[in-house]
Amino acid sequence: MTDPHRPRDTPGPDTPGTAPRTPERRKGAPKLDDATLLAGLTPEQQATIHTIETFHWRLKFATRVGRSRLRVPVGPGRHNLKGRKHMTQNRIAMTFQPDRLERIDGSLNALEADLDLLIALTVEERQDLVKMGHKSRAFCATALSVAEQHAGLMPRDFDIDAFREDHLALELLRPRAARLAHLMQRMADTELALGSDLMAAALEVYGVLKVAGKDKGVDEARRELASRFARRKATAEPVGEAVVDA
Repeated sequence: MTDPHRPRDTPGPDTPGTAPRTPERRKGAPKLDDATLLAGLTPEQQATIHTIETFHWRLKFATRVGRSRLRVPVGPGRHNLKGRKHMTQNRIAMTFQPDRLERIDGSLNALEADLDLLIALTVEERQDLVKMGHKSRAFCATALSVAEQHAGLMPRDFDIDAFREDHLALELLRPRAARLAHLMQRMADTELALGSDLMAAALEVYGVLKVAGKDKGVDEARRELASRFARRKATAEPVGEAVVDA
């Protein structure tokens, strides 16, 4: 019989020709969710995680021998709080020189003057008008050709000249409208990218003030930036009643 109190022999090195021993792995360890791991961190670590979440980063916890370790990926558009690497989002960089702005404004003024024939419709008018889709273009062109060939069949009050003028005006306006729509889409995308860069930089400033701005004389600035994320509380006010203190 073996003595249960006798210490086990230390395993020797692997002998040649045998498979190497695999290290012992812990089995049956309970899996903890992120909320449980977050609760085990210090208040300073939790504040740092809250700041990181304002940048919409994905946080991953990994357990190692009962300890929690936070993995924060660092890359373009992310900020490393350790200070080793600092990179701010910059999707677009552009500047407007005064002469360029003057040319743009002049072109817009000339365009507005030449397009004074354009009209504006109300919401109700847009809903009530009969729409001509892409597949209806051939139908309208064929109908115009038939009306011109058989003008005698048309009613006397049918204005075939207005029909012809509208068709020609639309054919001339459509390619220019497409160019303007393409330009407007690029302007909208540029405006979106510039706003995103500004928002990312502003969030980074706010995050730095929250983490490293304590006792630095920037509490008022931090509170002013924090008002952006404050939830509005709905206050119910009585209607038609007056409260008089006795």
